[in-house]
Amino acid sequence: MNWSKAKNILILAFIITNILLVYVITENKHKENETVTNEQFIENVKDLLNEKNIKLATDIPKNLPPMYLLNIEYENFEPDKLATKFLENDKYDRKSTIYYENDKEVISVLYENDLERLEILNKNYIKYENHRNNKKYRDLGKEQLDLIVSNFLKEKGLYKDDYELTYHNAINGEHILRYTKVYKDLFVEVSHMEFKINSSGVEEFQRKWPIVGNLNDAEIKIRPAPYALLRLLSKSDIYGKTITDISICYYFNPEMHSIGNIKNAKKGQAGPAWRIQFNDSEGTVKFLEEY
Repeated sequence: MNWSKAKNILILAFIITNILLVYVITENKHKENETVTNEQFIENVKDLLNEKNIKLATDIPKNLPPMYLLNIEYENFEPDKLATKFLENDKYDRKSTIYYENDKEVISVLYENDLERLEILNKNYIKYENHRNNKKYRDLGKEQLDLIVSNFLKEKGLYKDDYELTYHNAINGEHILRYTKVYKDLFVEVSHMEFKINSSGVEEFQRKWPIVGNLNDAEIKIRPAPYALLRLLSKSDIYGKTITDISICYYFNPEMHSIGNIKNAKKGQAGPAWRIQFNDSEGTVKFLEEY
């Protein structure tokens, strides 16, 4: 027997088998994705949501972008240095306290005078209040609000073009604006930056902001949006609400890293999740994790 020839035949047979296996897996994956993104399936999902009085005011995405784990770390400040940027004079009381939430230590450094109050939690969660009542703005339209926000961030040394407005509500001349971190056109959650603005300017400001690191090499498989939306059917707290945006995002789950408290979160890996935003007055957002 010609062992060399037999060996070549076996190698060829092995290659052909592998090619067929890859073809079968690829076809099955393609059919699976077709099942959950075809129009009939999407209509069925809409009907099921409608039965729970969950309305849709946006399209259900059909595309699946490649997603990876994203390393993030929250901003870290020296409280005294930050106070010099936020408070207009050095005349303030400083108080440092330690308390516990969900068995996690929270370190609070508080600066307070007659007109301003600044609290920094765990060196990365900023809470600021301005009690001045000097009316500076007559018209608080979109352009003026954008300008107030950007100028405030620049004055405090926090400005970077990495945020997008995701919630805006106005009541009796007072505007609440929430912004979300953006990285390569995708939201990074949980990021939190909120302004309360009135005719005097910034009345309140809160910020807990992630810094983006590198992406991991391994791609994460994502379920198509129609399939993921079925998980909303069991969430009774969003019955009667309307979905205004469905998008894939990077999501850092505080429950995995800080026992459910974003004030304690420091760093970790953000993975893919479907971000579902509703039109209610609270600006409700749900995250459907994909890893």
